[in-house]
Amino acid sequence: MNVFIFLTIGTLLTLVDICQNARESMPVYQMVQRFFNWIDESEETRSVLELGSRARSGSTNRVHFSKKHRYTGVDFMDGENVDIVADAHSLSDHFKPDSMDAIFAISVFEHLAIPWKTAIEINHIMRVRGRAMF
Repeated sequence: MNVFIFLTIGTLLTLVDICQNARESMPVYQMVQRFFNWIDESEETRSVLELGSRARSGSTNRVHFSKKHRYTGVDFMDGENVDIVADAHSLSDHFKPDSMDAIFAISVFEHLAIPWKTAIEINHIMRVRGRAMF
């Protein structure tokens, strides 16, 4: 069911449109988009690692990257969009040093037992001039 709203300027919008427009104007949304664009607009192939990639709500971030990039989804539980089941506290057990160009996690660090250990692990596997977003 769509809920339509008439604005005083004569524009017809659905409630979904209004929510999407509000979300896109948020600074955090814009930051995430800049990060994804930095990866996807690169002429080089980038290795991208997402921590907490399991598609709990049915949506994934994998769709934001073209096929030329090497996206790897990591989660502590198996599920949709998980390529490697691993603990974020031991990433260097699963990835070579200096192997990732970009690492990101959305709503993950607040769930980690020892977040500073994960930061050290990220430092081990991220390449020089790589980018991270949390």
